[in-house]
Amino acid sequence: MKKELEKIMAGKLVINEYLFLLVLFSLASLLRILYAFYLKGNIPVSDAAGFDLLGINILKYGQYAFQPGIPTAHRTPVYPLFLSGVYFLFGHSYLAARIVQSLIGGLTCIVIYFIGKRTVNKKVGIIAATVSMFYPFFIYYTGYLLVETLFTFLLAVTVYWLITSIEKPDWKNLSLSGVFMGLAALCKPTAFAFVPFSVSSFLVILGIRKVSTYRNIGIFLLFFTITLSPWVIRNHIVFRRIIPSTTQLGFALLDGSLLFDAEHQWRMEEEEQKNPILLKGKELNEIEQNDYFTKEALKFIRNNPKYMMKLALRKFLKFWRLYPHTENIYTYGQSKGLLVLLSLLSYGILLPFSILGIIFSIKNWKRFTFFYGLILSFTIIHLIVWSQIRYRLPIMPYMIVFAAFGLNFIIERMKSLRLAKRVKI
Repeated sequence: MKKELEKIMAGKLVINEYLFLLVLFSLASLLRILYAFYLKGNIPVSDAAGFDLLGINILKYGQYAFQPGIPTAHRTPVYPLFLSGVYFLFGHSYLAARIVQSLIGGLTCIVIYFIGKRTVNKKVGIIAATVSMFYPFFIYYTGYLLVETLFTFLLAVTVYWLITSIEKPDWKNLSLSGVFMGLAALCKPTAFAFVPFSVSSFLVILGIRKVSTYRNIGIFLLFFTITLSPWVIRNHIVFRRIIPSTTQLGFALLDGSLLFDAEHQWRMEEEEQKNPILLKGKELNEIEQNDYFTKEALKFIRNNPKYMMKLALRKFLKFWRLYPHTENIYTYGQSKGLLVLLSLLSYGILLPFSILGIIFSIKNWKRFTFFYGLILSFTIIHLIVWSQIRYRLPIMPYMIVFAAFGLNFIIERMKSLRLAKRVKI
């Protein structure tokens, strides 16, 4: 009788979890779809326009190129391929792309739930997923043809499988970790910075002296490399060069050093066009330009260490600032005051709890090593290249889990104190 009751209770818990996940996905997707309809008349600009063009040309000409006949490796391929797939199914529709991204945003909330549940407990997973459902900037960026929504999802799935691989390091979990890490890196090169931290986490948690640890790392890196290989092979055939990510590294370094204004944090495009390095770069092909920009950026960094330290501080503050610059080109005429208010009422409240969660997590730090690695690697990389709030979005799921952990820790501690008082009475 007791075993039968336990089975019934376990079944109810599973049903309740499925129901929660269904409601979570439905509400999260609906909120994002409503926002997509609000933006339906807006056309992509800047980076978004470039991704859109690549997606069109893949479908129209079967070429990965901004201009037909001139192949490029300026952008990693996953997001343009994603757009071309959407355009193949629904036609060249920005609304369709935004709706699909809305569904991906809903799925991301589910993944965040499982990450929180697996890392801490179910309650933390529920809190983190619920916060993610309403987090304004998760909703905001589903409306733009930018990599952030898809990248955040792929990175979250990667983290889930990495955590699972630590608990059960078998071929399936390790290979899926490697595949999704590869997809994340092919969506946005920033993910490459997380790979060394992931390997370090395996060494620290599974044991640096165990042979099995190196076997597990080998499987993870093998499938990571296999996932990258089609892009690397294509680039070698086209450019006769090993290019695992993009030909944008040189400009990214230049943009984060010589072109980055320490006082105003950015320069207008017209001013950038007057720069002699940029003007010379226009005369070079893509590979030559990348090499030239990299050389000039590194020379500037070596010759200006104090200035670069000042820039690093500016970039750190910009990366973690409470609200976005209202001059952002992606505001689409929306209320700038509303953007600031939403930021302060969401991230402004979230950040203190995240910091508390990080502090409370130190006691059981091994559970959170992947979180530490992600937050640290993304922060460091954006002290070197360009920095802005948008680039923080992919690590926000882990800041939210930390916030949920911090809040839950405080609630549980308060309950314990109340119980202790009652016992004394």
